[in-house]
Amino acid sequence: MSREETLGKQLLVSEIAQARAYLEGRALDEKRIAALLGRDASRLIQEAQLLREAVMLRQQREVAEHVRDTIRAEKATGRPKTGLPPS
Repeated sequence: MSREETLGKQLLVSEIAQARAYLEGRALDEKRIAALLGRDASRLIQEAQLLREAVMLRQQREVAEHVRDTIRAEKATGRPKTGLPPS
C-alpha cells in the first residue's frame, strides 16, 4: 500500500470515528479503528459519506428543535413576533 493510500485511509477512519462519536455519544475503541483501517478505501469513502450526511441531518434537527423551543419560549413570555431581539 502506498504512503498516500495509507494516509488517505487514516484520514477517512478519523472522519468516521469522529462522526460515530458525535452520533453515538462514545468514541470508537482501538479494535474497531484497526478493523476500519483494514477495509478497502472505496468502502471507507462510502461509509464516511453516509456518516457525513447523518451528522448534517442530526445537526439540522438540533437547530430546528432549538428554534422551535425558542419560539415557544417567546410565545410563553408574550414577546412580539418581529423575529428581532428585544431592544
